[in-house]
Order: sequence, then structure tokens, then C-alpha cells
Amino acid sequence: MRRFGGGLLFVAIACGVAAAADGYDPDLAAARIATILAGLGDDRLQSAHKVFTGVTIAPTTSAERYLRIMDEGFAKSLGVDCIHCHDPQNWARDAQRKFAITRGMWDMVYRINQDHLRKIEGIDRKARINCTTCHRGRTTPAVTMD
Repeated sequence: MRRFGGGLLFVAIACGVAAAADGYDPDLAAARIATILAGLGDDRLQSAHKVFTGVTIAPTTSAERYLRIMDEGFAKSLGVDCIHCHDPQNWARDAQRKFAITRGMWDMVYRINQDHLRKIEGIDRKARINCTTCHRGRTTPAVTMD
């Protein structure tokens, strides 16, 4: 099994798929994921923490699902591309403030879904919140209904 010490986006750059400089581009995101998955081969089915370094969010999910979580759950929900959070010189770098915020918000979403929504009587048991619930394609959570 290969382990990508530079993080998942190192694979994208190595495969020739660069990140967009600003904003979320769904076509670029789809191309990037397809290229990364092709580069991973069968390792795409392994746990993300076994394939990539620095994985703390959803570490036991498959590398393939992890890429989709990063794309759909984070990049698209915040209206950004990979380089909004990742340093292109060191994709796995964890010293950035944005990583701490992301992990804290991931924990908040998990607790709301697991601890709070489950306790509301009469609510659909499939009800869930995610990043889009508050962010709506923006880097900061929405504070109005606009």
C-alpha cells in the first residue's frame, strides 16, 4: 500500500491537476478527484488514514469517500478550493488556524447530529446538519436568511 506523505493534494499536483486559485469550480473538482482516484488505484478502498497523512476527520472512511467529503462537505459548502486551507508547498501541513477551526466545527456538527437531533422527539431520524447548513457556499457561517 502506498502512503502519500504530502497529503491528498500532493497526489493531485503529482498527477497534473492544480487547484483553482479562488472559488469553487465543480468541473475542476470532479477532474481533480478522478485524477487522484486513478492515481490511488485499489488503495482508494483503504482507510483514509492509511493512505494519506494528517487525517483526523473521518480517518476510517475509505480514501475515495474521504476525497468526496473534502470536496462536497468542505470545499463546495464553503465555496472554496483546496488551497483555501492547504499550503501548496506542504499539503499535509497542520499548523494552520483553519485546520483547527475545521476540526472544531466538524466536532460541533457531529455532536449536533448525534447528541442533539436524536433527542428531539418527533424529528425524522434521518435529519442531519452539515457545513452547508450554516455556510451556504461562504467561508463564514451565514447570520441572516439572505
